[in-house]
Amino acid sequence: GLTVLDNNFSKNEAIICILGYVVYVLYTISSGKEEQELEKDGNRNSKKILPTKQIAILVISSLFVFLGATYTIESVTKISKILDIAKELIALSAVALGTSLPELIVTISAAKKGHPEIAVGNVLGSNIFNSLMVLGIPGLIGNLEIPKDLIGGGLLVLLAGTIMFFFVTQDKQVTRWEGLIFFLFYGWFIGNIFGLV
Repeated sequence: GLTVLDNNFSKNEAIICILGYVVYVLYTISSGKEEQELEKDGNRNSKKILPTKQIAILVISSLFVFLGATYTIESVTKISKILDIAKELIALSAVALGTSLPELIVTISAAKKGHPEIAVGNVLGSNIFNSLMVLGIPGLIGNLEIPKDLIGGGLLVLLAGTIMFFFVTQDKQVTRWEGLIFFLFYGWFIGNIFGLV
């Protein structure tokens, strides 16, 4: 957020973001290795079999997710031209929704199957990746000019949502009421940028 306050995202800032993501990945891997070492102590004689089927399903699912997100963005872009809606509004609403739908589906599926760690990990991981790499990689090509409207509204809402998420997860769970609050907060945000509330 701090890197775009001057309405410009430079190559140096892009490099910092990418390095930050590399540090995050290395830290995550090192933390995971410690947990694996503890599990190995009780399962030294067990043999690990490469889950070929699961890997194939993951690859195929990722392909469909990519295609689905791509067609969603193309459709939304065409609709925005027909309805003559500002690109910033489309980016903050429909495009963001289209790119986040796969993450939403994965999170809901993980929660239904009793894997909250995957659901929460998907949310945190995708947001960290989006904040550091999705801005960082294009930033290496050249300086990105950030519209003032995006900084004024989008960053404040992002900061508020982050603070809410921090306090909500202190008890290591997200209740239905807390989920409803997040949903209503997002609804207010969408209504606000379109001047409906």
